[in-house]
Order: sequence, then C-alpha cells, then structure tokens
Amino acid sequence: MSNTTNFSYLNINQTYEIIEIIDSYMIVILYIIGMIGAILNIITFLQKEIRCHPCSIYFLFSSIVDFCIMNINILLEIIIIFNPFIFNLIYSTQFWCKIGNYMTFILPCLSSSYIIFASIDRYLVSSLNQAVRKWSNLKITRIVIIVTPIIWALLGLY
Repeated sequence: MSNTTNFSYLNINQTYEIIEIIDSYMIVILYIIGMIGAILNIITFLQKEIRCHPCSIYFLFSSIVDFCIMNINILLEIIIIFNPFIFNLIYSTQFWCKIGNYMTFILPCLSSSYIIFASIDRYLVSSLNQAVRKWSNLKITRIVIIVTPIIWALLGLY
C-alpha cells in the first residue's frame, strides 16, 4: 500500500511540473496571438472609411487599450515566469506600487466600457425613433471617449 501511495505522489508531482512547463509556454503563444489580433484590430479600425462611424471609434479605442493591457500585464507576467529574480525588482518599486497596480485595475475597465458603448451606439443607430438615432454621432463619441478614462481614474482612486 505504501508503494502505491508514493507512486501516486510521484505521478502528481510530475504532472504538476509538466503543467507548469506547458503553462509557461502557452502564455507566450497567447501573448503573440493577442498582440497580432490587437495590432490587426487597430489597423482595421484606423481605416478612413470605418472611422466615420462612432461604433468603430469605440472599437478602435478598445483595441488600443487591449494592446496596452497585453504589454503591461501579460508581458510582465511572461518576463517574471522566465526570469523569477526580476519579480522583486519590478513589484517592489515605488513606480509599480503606485502606477502599475492602478493601470492593472483601470485598463480592463476601460476596454469593457468601450465595448459597452459600442453596443449602446448600435442600439441607438438601429432605433426607429429619429430622436434616439441622433444620439449616435462623432461629437458625443469623442466626449464619451475622453470622459470615460477620467471617470475610471477617479473611481480607481476611491
């Protein structure tokens, strides 16, 4: 009975080590795919024909924020996975304690907010009521895009 128990613990430890190795390389693959997707989204939504629609402006800013998330959060995790000694150098700095954690909170909120605003814009455009459709315009989009980070920044301070 004792040999079986030791053997199963050995299998569990080996399986855990294999999963850690796969996880460390999988995050790199996902980072590369995510960066390609974010860059292609930015290129797509920067096209002049598309930029005249408020919905595409929201998607453009969501893609820019996603690009920042990938480079701040995910890239930092990859660096720490492959060089754990940097962990203390990065996370113990005053800059990361004040700005890094703040950005880790704000950026995903911004990305989600812009996608929600794009959905609201699609609702406004598809409305049968002319007065409701008028709310979907580039002027309001610019205001919303400027005000949203300010609101999330203030909420992040709370």
